[in-house]
Amino acid sequence: MTDDEPDLQLAGLKVWVDLDNAVGPREWVSLSAECSAAGAMVRVRGSIALVSDFSTLARACDALATGNVEEAAFAPLEPELSFRLRWMDRVGHVELVVDITPDHLHQTHRFSFEIDQTYLAPLARECDRIVKLLCSGKLVAEAAAHRERSNANPSVFHQRHIGRVL
Repeated sequence: MTDDEPDLQLAGLKVWVDLDNAVGPREWVSLSAECSAAGAMVRVRGSIALVSDFSTLARACDALATGNVEEAAFAPLEPELSFRLRWMDRVGHVELVVDITPDHLHQTHRFSFEIDQTYLAPLARECDRIVKLLCSGKLVAEAAAHRERSNANPSVFHQRHIGRVL
């Protein structure tokens, strides 16, 4: 995606994830998010979610789409951004409720949207894609760091990979 396109977009909620971060499943993700509706827009930015928050949301969206649960949520530990999806009726309407604030001590902002159930599967796949990209970034970064350490101290490389010290 380009820098302008959000990695996740659902109704008035847009989320951009810093995919250049090298992270693992239990590590923080740097992201920017904005939510807007008629007459209002709120933005947040920072390390406010874990990689596992995206995978949890993906599984919950799949379960919501199949009717196994009544609600799916993106609920990071940090209070700046959270949202939940829940069935509104039996004909496929889903309510999206977004809580977003750049200053959780002094502000609260809540947006509600009605979406169709057909958005659930694409949302789950986008979350899976983000997790995969973030975790593959960690593998690439670890390999580069290992190469750098090995070049700085060849005997360490040889001990680990050849089994003898030069």
